[in-house]
Amino acid sequence: MPIAADGARLADKDFQTQARQALANLEAALAAANSAADRLIHVRVYVTDIDDWPAFDKLYSEWIAGPRGRSGSCAALRLSYRDRSSGGHDLTA
Repeated sequence: MPIAADGARLADKDFQTQARQALANLEAALAAANSAADRLIHVRVYVTDIDDWPAFDKLYSEWIAGPRGRSGSCAALRLSYRDRSSGGHDLTA
């Protein structure tokens, strides 16, 4: 979710800002579980506009920085985030 550590919702920000925050949140969650991105087995990403996929793929490639586990993507018209959000994800570590 594009929610900053201070609780600020970033739904009104551009896609790349939201995606960077979502990846930072994933990294924090993994670290809290004594894990890391390089231990991910499967990642599924949802974007509300498939035209944003190339930008996300670039950000994700920089974030993961190594061999990728299995991944999948799909466009989703709406997600469960209360404010309008550009994407979502689930992962298996």
